[in-house]
Amino acid sequence: MFGSGGDGGKLQQSLTTRCLGLKSNFATGLLPTISRVWASFDSALFLWNYHHGQQMEGTDLVYFDKIQHPILSVASAPPKMGVSFREPRPHTLLVVATTTEIILLGLSFASDGHDGVDGGEHVGNKRLVGRILFKASLDGMVVSAMCCSQVTGRVFFAVGEELYEVEYWTRTWYGTSGCTLVNHSKGMLSYILPMISMFRTTGIWV
Repeated sequence: MFGSGGDGGKLQQSLTTRCLGLKSNFATGLLPTISRVWASFDSALFLWNYHHGQQMEGTDLVYFDKIQHPILSVASAPPKMGVSFREPRPHTLLVVATTTEIILLGLSFASDGHDGVDGGEHVGNKRLVGRILFKASLDGMVVSAMCCSQVTGRVFFAVGEELYEVEYWTRTWYGTSGCTLVNHSKGMLSYILPMISMFRTTGIWV
């Protein structure tokens, strides 16, 4: 669930506790589009507003503790145009790469008292709320980097020297939604390798 972590003292206490209990992986980074720092301790994800500095006013800290595997990387992207979401429509998508899967979390700023999501962070009279929208198995692959377009909402990640894209959809003509991982490197190689083979063959006969 998403939960709020209280004031600055609780932020420090929460992060210290997670550090002491760390088992396998720690990672951190910035999400400038929503003015947040993210930090992961194994499978627990924390977010807080970096504009507050060390003051950490109000319930700034947000945590998500329903991810089951160690988190490797986190990025943010706007929802793609043309994709329908149930209300509240996400303000942004949080892309979480773990050791086993890619998870897309929908983040929204909702008024106090909104009961459609599992808690969140108060920002003035708003709070950051989130829910899991999509999951896709990595099938043993290890994500080495992620990049998201802030214009189109497309989500890319690297596995070694291969480039993948996370594609998702909702409300198709047969009423289902889904998420898949597309290997763009495989498509490019299938085009490039025959060209290389042709040039090599030509070189033999010249």
